[in-house]
Amino acid sequence: MIARHEASSALAWLVDAGLDTLVEPLPREWLAEPAAARMPSSAVVRPMAVARIEPTPVPVLESIDSLESLEEAVRTFSHRLNPQDGMPPQLFRDATAARFLLISEMPLDPGSEEALLESAMLSVIGTHRDGYARVNLLPWRTPGGRGAKSSDVEVFLPFAAKAIDLLKPRMILGLGQQSAQIADKTTKPAPSRGDWLTMKDASMMVTFLPATLLGQSALKANAWADLQRFASRLNA
Repeated sequence: MIARHEASSALAWLVDAGLDTLVEPLPREWLAEPAAARMPSSAVVRPMAVARIEPTPVPVLESIDSLESLEEAVRTFSHRLNPQDGMPPQLFRDATAARFLLISEMPLDPGSEEALLESAMLSVIGTHRDGYARVNLLPWRTPGGRGAKSSDVEVFLPFAAKAIDLLKPRMILGLGQQSAQIADKTTKPAPSRGDWLTMKDASMMVTFLPATLLGQSALKANAWADLQRFASRLNA
C-alpha cells in the first residue's frame, strides 16, 4: 500500500505539471475501443486558370494597290499601340517632289528636340519636308515615347514594306538600327551603320536616330559623315 507522503508527493507533481483536473467536461466511456482517427477530407485541387494569349494576326496585304487602301488597313488593324480614339495612323507620308525616302521608328512630336535635330540632319543633305517621303516602322508613338520594341516592329514590318513598294523610292535613308530590317531581316543592325544596303531597286543607308544622338553627342560626327555620303550619291 502506497504511503500517504508518497501519494501526496505524486499528486503535487501532477499539479505542478498542470494536470489538476481529474475529469473531462463530457462523459467518456473509458473501456470502449478508441475511435479511428478521422482523416481530413482531401481538398479538390483545381488547376490554375491560365490566360490565353491570342496571337497577333498577320496582315494580308497582297491585294492592296494604293496608299489609301494601305492606310485604311493600318487604321483597322488590331494592336495595343492603336489608340482607338480616332487618331489616324502615321505609317507613311508621300511627297510629290520626293528625292528619297526616310525610314524612322515612329512619328515625332512636332517641335520636340528629336524633330528639330532630325530637321537639322536632313538639312545636311540639302532637303526640306517636301523633298522626301517618309515611312515609320510604327504608325503611332509608343506610350511615353519609349524606344520601339522589336516585337512591335515585327508586327508592322509588312505594312512598312508595302508602303515602300507603293512609293517606289530610288534611295532610302534609314534612321535607327531597326530600319535595317526593312532591307534584309537577316542584317545585323549595328555593323550596317553607314554601309550601303539594297532594298529591291533602291540604295539604302542607315544612320543614327535623333534620340540616340541626343543621348550620345559623340556619335554626331559619325552621323554627319553618313549624311555626307548619302547626299553625295543622291546628288550624283
